[in-house]
This record gives sequence, C-alpha cells and structure tokens, in this order.
Amino acid sequence: MGGQFGLEKFKVGSASDPRPDIFPGGTNNSLIFGPSMDLHLAYYDSMAKNLKYAHRLVNGQWSAPVTVDVTPYAGTALSISVTGKDEPEIAYHDGINHALKLARTTDFGKTWSIRTIDSNGTPGCILRWS
Repeated sequence: MGGQFGLEKFKVGSASDPRPDIFPGGTNNSLIFGPSMDLHLAYYDSMAKNLKYAHRLVNGQWSAPVTVDVTPYAGTALSISVTGKDEPEIAYHDGINHALKLARTTDFGKTWSIRTIDSNGTPGCILRWS
C-alpha cells in the first residue's frame, strides 16, 4: 500500500516531575491555529498580573512568553485571532481602566500596537475584526 508512519518514544514521568510548560502563572487563555498551522497563545499571567503571548512553531518549539500589556489586570478576559498573514490580534479587558483593548503585532510579539476600543467603564465583548 505504500503508507507512511511515524514512531515516537515517550519517557514515562512521575507526579513529582516539574511541569513541562513555560506558563506557570497562566490562567485565562485563548488559542488559535494560524494559516500555517502554527499555534498562537494569549493568556493572563496571574503571577505577573498582566497579558502575555507565546507562539508555537509547527515543529512544537515554543517562543518565550512576551508581555503584551504591562497594565495590572490586563487580560483577565481575552480572545485571540490571527490575520491571513499569520499576525495575532488580541481583544482583552483592561481591569484597571475598565476598558476593552485591542493589541496587534506584525512581528510575532516583539512589538505591540495597543488601542482602546471602549472605555465607558462597562465595555462589551462585541468586536468586529477588520
């Protein structure tokens, strides 16, 4: 039949092993696959109390998490999307200023453009991506 298969060996761990991830303070999160099947992650870091982003390549290699917004309690509620150019956009709640914000990057998180979408004190969650 000519089929192909892959073989992987997994090391059996124990309950005392350290967590294998790099997101120890991660709580609320949003994940999305990009057009090339890479993975984008936005999450609220409960230890740092701010919004973070990380990117996983198709080969499984994660980037180091970067801070998107240093404002305390930014990202307690969030949603991530990607453009057709594989550029992440994060809509999130700024808990200090009670605002709905949108963060965008074109360089996988090295620099972020942040703008306030709604700041009337009780922002909604309806956002049209353009």
